[in-house]
Amino acid sequence: ARRAVISALLALNTTPNRMSNTTVAADGTTHPNVIEFLPPDRKHISGEGTEIIVAGGKVYLKGSETASWQIIDVPSSTYLGDQPVTEASLEGTVQSAEFVRGDTLDGRTVGVFRYTSVTTASGINLHSQTELWIDQTNGLPYKMIVDGETLKVSIDPGTGENKATAEKSHSTILITFDP
Repeated sequence: ARRAVISALLALNTTPNRMSNTTVAADGTTHPNVIEFLPPDRKHISGEGTEIIVAGGKVYLKGSETASWQIIDVPSSTYLGDQPVTEASLEGTVQSAEFVRGDTLDGRTVGVFRYTSVTTASGINLHSQTELWIDQTNGLPYKMIVDGETLKVSIDPGTGENKATAEKSHSTILITFDP
C-alpha cells in the first residue's frame, strides 16, 4: 500500500495535471480553486477571482478579474515546495499507508488507500490524513480527500509582507492528467 501511494504521489508531482479543489476551512467557509501544474516549476492557481502564476522563479498575482498582473515578493517555493519532490522525500512523509477497498471512479477501476503525512511548506509542518483513489491500470491518482492542515498565505496590505500559517481544513481534490 505504501509503495502504491508513494508512486501515485510521485506521478502527481512529475506529470502535468489539473487539480480541482474544494477546501472547507475550519471556520466553515468554502474555497474552490483550480491548480494546473507543469512540472517541474510552472503552476497556475485560480479561484475566487484571484489568479497566481508561478514561472521562472517569480510569482505573478492578479488580485481580481479587473486588476492588472503584478510580480509579488513571495518565494516561488511557497507554491512549488521547498525542495523537489522525490521518491525519497515522499518516503519521509507518507506514514501508516493501508489499502481500504476497491472502487470505481468515472469508469476506472481504482483502489482507495488511506495514509497520514507530515509535509513542510514555507517552514511550517502540515499534518493530514488522506484517502487517495489510484487507478489500478496506470497507477495515477484521480481523487484525494484530505483532512488536516493546508498552507494559508496572506499578504499584509499595509506592509506588503507575506505570512504563512497552517489552517485546519477538509479538501476534496479531483485530478485530471492532460499532456
